[in-house]
Amino acid sequence: MTSFNLVCHGMILFQELKNHCQILIPDSPPHRNMQGSPQPGIGCDPSPLQPLLEADFVLDGIPDRPRPATFARFKDNYLLLSAAQLEVVPLHALISMTIPRPDVLTLSRTVPLAKPRAIFGSTPSTVAVAIPSQLHDVVIFSYNDLVPGTTIRIGQWFSATMRQTTQTLCLYSQEVDPVTAGSDFTAINSLLRLSDGSAPNLQLAHTGRADDAQGIPGLGLDVCKLKNLFELFHPTVSRAPELLTDPTGCTGAAVIVP
Repeated sequence: MTSFNLVCHGMILFQELKNHCQILIPDSPPHRNMQGSPQPGIGCDPSPLQPLLEADFVLDGIPDRPRPATFARFKDNYLLLSAAQLEVVPLHALISMTIPRPDVLTLSRTVPLAKPRAIFGSTPSTVAVAIPSQLHDVVIFSYNDLVPGTTIRIGQWFSATMRQTTQTLCLYSQEVDPVTAGSDFTAINSLLRLSDGSAPNLQLAHTGRADDAQGIPGLGLDVCKLKNLFELFHPTVSRAPELLTDPTGCTGAAVIVP
């Protein structure tokens, strides 16, 4: 099967539209925004990642999907915000990318929530479609059954001609080094406005817990850790029960029409 997977890690806001999805990355100083295609068996040096430059991008080459997947079925597993309750402000994004809605949406890297309501901070929980019982650090957009020979492009920095195989591109908005609690903030709040014009106070930074006890290294931009990102190599297989996010990790949210 000829497929393309876009794997998004970290604090990213997704805006689901009729046929497309906006990927919006906020300006968050502790975070480093990177892109690349790590492969099985990679070494730790040099890094397979490159900086993701500040710009507006479009994913070209993939036509609208006949039966696109939706975030709606993940209301218990991801923070889904209602487009009827708040407005997205794309102009405040550091990086934006318009992509077709995918054939398949997959979540990975479970973030258990001891107190689910705490992620709303002082923001009314009614801005959400539901109060999720857990979150996920990774969102995977999969496009299947692409015509061999199709060329996929994003700006001037990514181009892939599809063969009888699967191509994977990763986007990251994460910290490189461990940060202490309180030194990071939920930057996607700057991309949202409530009905009174104010920004929400969502709390999506440092939502994870350590996964070292299970023998699985935490998720991060340390290149050695990239070899442990199983979702890169099995992107349509949910491994959520066995893969937890790093304790310093941040999660994102999606704005949908309920």
